[in-house]
Amino acid sequence: MVIAHVMEGLDSCSTTQRRLRALMALLVLNPSRGDRPPSDEDSSPPGWRQLARWDLSGTLAAADQIRLLPDELLFSATRPDELVDALIPTPHLIHPTGLPGLRLLTAAADGSWLQCRHVPTRALIRIEALGSATIDCGRRGRPWQAVDNGWALTSPEMRAMTAVPAVHPHARTLLSALLARLTTAGPERFREASAGFGWHRLWGRSRHWVFWCENRDVVMDLATALVDAGVGLPGASLLFSTGASATVGYGNAALRLSSHVRR
Repeated sequence: MVIAHVMEGLDSCSTTQRRLRALMALLVLNPSRGDRPPSDEDSSPPGWRQLARWDLSGTLAAADQIRLLPDELLFSATRPDELVDALIPTPHLIHPTGLPGLRLLTAAADGSWLQCRHVPTRALIRIEALGSATIDCGRRGRPWQAVDNGWALTSPEMRAMTAVPAVHPHARTLLSALLARLTTAGPERFREASAGFGWHRLWGRSRHWVFWCENRDVVMDLATALVDAGVGLPGASLLFSTGASATVGYGNAALRLSSHVRR
């Protein structure tokens, strides 16, 4: 199973956090490697390549703990400097890294934590050091030092955010819930699950979205987790299921999870 445990109230979060989670779902589930398309889709949907350049799948796996709080996304790590360098963008590189639009907001004097704001969504992210580790905010060459225009987005970040398809509010809740159920099991379980994804992609527009994944077990586990009476998204329902694909509905939006990809 992809999901080990989901805390009660996981989907109760601020609008800004929901926007951030939906965006991160796109960045986590659209890896830049392995461009083999599903059988019924074009190999590069408009904007996909621009967004996939900012692949965050490895970044989530680098955290020791991830907590999805109502007003903050909290990452904890025993090697926090690596996580900081991975999350805060370096958009001037040929291959940009990090979460586009994330900026340092404040930090603890003792290096125990720092807080960032994601400019496009206004959501907060906190990175904290575990154990005896500390975050060296004064180290030369930190990612945010490469961003010379402060809170304004750089050109690569603007291109990435422009590439994000329009998302209906109900679909945003579905995508947010999808990310929550992938991360709440813990980074170790996320690493195990993502290693078995095979080819995968999350894409869509407005009310209709599709998560393609070669691993049928992953597809059905996620569909079950989204509609389960105990750990599912409140209000979500299973609209259709074949054993190899499933469609989950929420309000006026639908998310199809399918293992039918070209082999």
